[in-house]
Amino acid sequence: MAIKEDLRDPVGVAEVSCPPFEVRVVEQGSAALRAVVCVSGEVDFATAPEMEGVLLDVLNVETAHLVVDMALVSFIDCFGLGVLVGVANAASVFGGSLILRSPSRQVRRVRAFVGLDGILPTEGDVSLTLTADYP
Repeated sequence: MAIKEDLRDPVGVAEVSCPPFEVRVVEQGSAALRAVVCVSGEVDFATAPEMEGVLLDVLNVETAHLVVDMALVSFIDCFGLGVLVGVANAASVFGGSLILRSPSRQVRRVRAFVGLDGILPTEGDVSLTLTADYP
């Protein structure tokens, strides 16, 4: 068996590609009083401020409910979760909410580990489907 000398390109190791960080508003309408924002890539201390800026920019009296699609988030740390909690609190000032849509396995695990399941609910939570004012 030959040993490859250039360790920067190991033999037999599949390259894993993560989506680049991106946050964008994909749906916003005053009739629904909500906006859908998609986030992808790694949400950490370097990228969380950008996510916070986009979420707070769309949050107002006419768009008080935010749905944050996190299906393509490959990593999230406490900074990212802190931003989501802060924006959820800001939404509540307008009588709104922040709800996660399709959180990736990584997001679900970290959210559960730090005990934020009740503070950062997902769209499929039974409690939300029973709430009449959910958009």
